[in-house]
Amino acid sequence: LTLQVGQVTEVLNVTAEAPLLETDSSSKGQVIQQKQIVTLPILGRTYSSLALLVPGVRQSQVGNQGDIAFRREGSYNVNGLRSVYNNFLLDGVDNNFYGTTNQGFSNQAIQPSPDSVAEFRMAINAYSAEFGRTGGAVMNVSSRSGSNEFRGTVWNYFQNTSLNAYGFFRPRDASGREFPKPQVNRNQFGGVFGGPIIKDRTFFFADYEGSRWIQSPFGQATLPTLAQRQGILGADVRVPFTFTDWQGRTIAAGTVIPAGQPVPQTAFARRVLSELPSPNLPGIANVFA
Repeated sequence: LTLQVGQVTEVLNVTAEAPLLETDSSSKGQVIQQKQIVTLPILGRTYSSLALLVPGVRQSQVGNQGDIAFRREGSYNVNGLRSVYNNFLLDGVDNNFYGTTNQGFSNQAIQPSPDSVAEFRMAINAYSAEFGRTGGAVMNVSSRSGSNEFRGTVWNYFQNTSLNAYGFFRPRDASGREFPKPQVNRNQFGGVFGGPIIKDRTFFFADYEGSRWIQSPFGQATLPTLAQRQGILGADVRVPFTFTDWQGRTIAAGTVIPAGQPVPQTAFARRVLSELPSPNLPGIANVFA
């Protein structure tokens, strides 16, 4: 048998390189997939926190200070603009909470659970013609749907007092007894389930998430001394206006009450001062948990 060498008639070269410019769209942003949404740690389980992964986005300082329970979700500054200039869409429907956007509450009318979000695209500038209303960012969220297989997930994220640490300061009463650890019990639980109704044609998907939060924070307040509650002050007091005290006496404006003498009180002021708790630490401090 004789084998003859054939001639090369076609050459296929494959070169892999990233394009310097994106020519398909003028919009700049990032797509966060469902796997990232579920697996990445999210403070408070708000999917919109992942918007901070996009360049040019920072957490808004208005409404996002202090305890996480009182923070505004979905509040961030894009390209230096206020959070009110962002536009939230859920499956193409307007999802902006216009009544509370400027009041330190949620920026979204509906906050979907992270497990119910298929993906979201964060567009930060040069939007296409289908978007408008905003000069900040467009948060376009797509919900998950069912498939030809029955699939579901359940979860429970919890925080318990027994697992928490004491704060930097461990409060004590006047006798030196330590106050109990402040109670913080939090549970975020729920599940998703989807499947076929008619195979290859019709599907269903259900989502539920609940939250239970029990909190007894530690606090410290300043209370007036027993002498101050009786109106005994360490300096002279000039009465600014004429009033009637709790005994029915008329105190004229301009009357000077010498230091160490009881300042006349109205019936309302006397009642309020009498119902204040007594200080439980030296000085005028009151510690409670």
